[in-house]
Amino acid sequence: MMKTLEEVISGLRKVDSPVRVVCEESADGLAAGYLLGMLLTGLGKKFVVAYEDKKQLKNVLKEKYDWFIFVFNEELNEDARLVRLGVKHGEINAGVLGINGESLSEVVYGFCARIMDFKKHGWVVVANALPGIKGYASSVLKECMGEGMINAVNGLRMFNNAKRELVKEIAYSYDPCLRSVYGDENKARAFLENIKISGLEGGKGIIDLSGEEVERLVSAVLLDMVGIEEGDAFGMIYTANDCDLLWVKLVVEVCLKQNKHGVAYGFLKGSREDVKQAVEMYDEHAMEMIKALKKINGSRIEKNYGCFNLGGEFKYGIYDELVRLVVKRKILKLPLVMIIAYAITNEVLAYGRVDKEHMGRLVEELGESGWVKIDEEGFFNGEIKNEEGLLKKIEGWFSS
Repeated sequence: MMKTLEEVISGLRKVDSPVRVVCEESADGLAAGYLLGMLLTGLGKKFVVAYEDKKQLKNVLKEKYDWFIFVFNEELNEDARLVRLGVKHGEINAGVLGINGESLSEVVYGFCARIMDFKKHGWVVVANALPGIKGYASSVLKECMGEGMINAVNGLRMFNNAKRELVKEIAYSYDPCLRSVYGDENKARAFLENIKISGLEGGKGIIDLSGEEVERLVSAVLLDMVGIEEGDAFGMIYTANDCDLLWVKLVVEVCLKQNKHGVAYGFLKGSREDVKQAVEMYDEHAMEMIKALKKINGSRIEKNYGCFNLGGEFKYGIYDELVRLVVKRKILKLPLVMIIAYAITNEVLAYGRVDKEHMGRLVEELGESGWVKIDEEGFFNGEIKNEEGLLKKIEGWFSS
């Protein structure tokens, strides 16, 4: 029989043995796990937080714990020792809490807020919801801003981290990526000095620039960037604990791409070693993206489609993001953009985007030569077994 919200809260307050928390392996699941960890710490409980695939949950329940909390966006089987949290499923969900939540972190925050004042952790919910904050997350934002725990300012949102030292932020920017910099800190400094940005030695960030300095920076970036700027360069910058919350989200995503859930969890907690490692991982990811963009932008395209064999030159975890960036920035305005790379285990992988006219044929060919996932916008990724044969067929489609 499913437990009521009141029964769960009462039981959690009374439990005196360690609690086993397991969350799904997504960024949303990571945020939810952090929030539950902070709740259990506040209640003085011992606990273990882990991030697992749903297939492992049966084995987890064999472990000798009296209390389990599972946080997944899927229906899970009942167990007398288990409390299930989900957006729509489980004992604790958005409906039970009476919130307009669409993420696990919103549900978990709503649950925690029923037990104690939890506003000091609301920034995690807001970071996870960016860039489009809506529903319950917007209520959390408003509440936290009212308490001064999150600050908001309308400013230059062209870069990922408005609080970071300017030279490093410009050097490690890949969206936008600057041709005259391409990841070089010395060139980033020269770029900023050339447009008369002062105070570079004092840790000045984008959020600290004067109105005139912002105008000069935007003008210089638009002239120098790889690709075409889309949308307004300005927007809301949300900060907490002296961090740009958009950057927090992006660092977590980079950690998860490399299966470093523990580092991401420690980063959110503010653990010095984990913060250091997470920032290094983010900068390494940025440099991989910058090098790949430089190679693609410098390539001569003599056909009416773009196909790049990058082999094992880059970490293959960047390619899906790379394709989306190439398309977003109109670096290549072609009906087919495809990157071929080699995984560590030697599989040949394809990432790309295809227009609707050729979508059916490409899915069929990739289906015959391996497997493919494709979304409604035409972005795809898959494994190729016959690379040479596929490329010949693609060339035939476009030559005709």
